Amino acid sequence: MRKAGVLRPITVTDLPRVGALFSRVFRGRRAAPSAELSAYLHDLLFTSPMHDVDKGGFAHERADGRIDSAFFSVPMRFMIGDRPVVAQVVSSLMADPDGSSGILDITMKLRPKRVDLCFTDSASPITKSLFATVGGALVPVQGLEWRRAFKPASFAARRFGRFLPLPARRATNALVALATPLDWALRALHPRFHAAQTKGLEDFEMSRADFIAQAPGFVARYAVRPEWSPEELGWLLAMTDGNKTLGPLRLLGVRNAQRRTIGCIAYYGAPGEIARVLNVLADEGMETAVLGRMFQRFDEDGMVGASGNVQPWLIEGLADQRALTFRHRAFVCISTRHPEIVEAAIRNDIYVGGLAGEGWSRLMSDFS
Repeated sequence: MRKAGVLRPITVTDLPRVGALFSRVFRGRRAAPSAELSAYLHDLLFTSPMHDVDKGGFAHERADGRIDSAFFSVPMRFMIGDRPVVAQVVSSLMADPDGSSGILDITMKLRPKRVDLCFTDSASPITKSLFATVGGALVPVQGLEWRRAFKPASFAARRFGRFLPLPARRATNALVALATPLDWALRALHPRFHAAQTKGLEDFEMSRADFIAQAPGFVARYAVRPEWSPEELGWLLAMTDGNKTLGPLRLLGVRNAQRRTIGCIAYYGAPGEIARVLNVLADEGMETAVLGRMFQRFDEDGMVGASGNVQPWLIEGLADQRALTFRHRAFVCISTRHPEIVEAAIRNDIYVGGLAGEGWSRLMSDFS
């Protein structure tokens, strides 16, 4: 009989236990996972078009049957130049606060010599240390978050609401109502809270079919990039549905004066809320123009602000914005046996984040 335990792929029968572990570690609850969370974990871990038992989630089970640590992993097809590989997006690495003996086994599982590409774009300091221990690499710039305010008082109220349990977040609507007169005054006194007007561009709501058809072309120039087949990208978009915290996913296209689509944006957002941007995709050299049109649309739609992840090719356009700040959000870490991937990351020639990461996962913000 084993004494220390074993690290093995998560099975369907494990979902109640790993769901309970997730709730204890990340939501501070010791109750059994809700049926909705269990259903989402099933879809996340077992229904991807790229599902592979060796590249999915893993659990460490002790001799007494208790799962004391685990991590979720979603396979995604990536391209290294013209060569396809199946990457693993690692999320929710967790150890039971009551005691765990499986972290060492998990760490060894992530060693570069064992994986083509394994990465996380939401690593905590502990997870970053685990990647460093096995020889993984850090992608520093993409661990930053940008925040842009249009209605600063309401933006602050919405940010405060994010720290409240879901039932209590409705109370922030009252705070936003109280903040509205102050926002009127601030916007009248400080033009920086207004988005600049763009010329020669128009935006339009994209269908999911159009986004699926066009998004891969915008990342084709990167040495390391998601392949985003129609089947896989369709699955990723479907997995965003039902987010109670951020709302429905919206897809926005940007056209130039010749009516050619030069970019598209995937984001959560609604009037009176903070837009959460997953991806800003654009033709090379058009990133600043696409960002400008995006911010103008958000302001016109009545959003109180917006936030998203920093990517090197967006920095110039973000720096043009007033009332925008940067802050550290998480660590972006990679582990790979291929040195050309590390080299691509060093020269900012790798596309990860948003739909090419785990920003789309409801585990990041929902089920509170």
